[in-house]
Amino acid sequence: MQPAQQGQGLLEVLIALILVAFGILALIRYQTNLSLNQEVVRQISDATILAANQIETLSDYSSQAGYNAIASGSAVNNSIATNTSYTVTWTVTSFTNPTYTAIDVNVTWTDHAGNARNLRLDSNIAWLDPAVTAGIM
Repeated sequence: MQPAQQGQGLLEVLIALILVAFGILALIRYQTNLSLNQEVVRQISDATILAANQIETLSDYSSQAGYNAIASGSAVNNSIATNTSYTVTWTVTSFTNPTYTAIDVNVTWTDHAGNARNLRLDSNIAWLDPAVTAGIM
């Protein structure tokens, strides 16, 4: 019985090592993808903050003249944390009956994989005299 048993233990160990190696490679690949996805999520978060801040900036007026001066434009923001350059563009459209202004903010950037990314937020604002807004509530 011993001649049939020779080398079989070594073959089982070799197969086990191959399976463990494939498992470790799969974990490394999973971790790499997880890191890249985390970076994309951080970029989306930064883009959302930039868009929301731009809407807040445009909505921050204290007079009718300030409200009427809201205009379309663009800006480039560089993030040190993600080493990403974001282009923020906003379009302002005025409407009457009822009188309000629509703000459409679009943030574009290129992720680390070279894919073009885009995030869009929009909002509507109306002229309300800040001095009398407390009386409305």
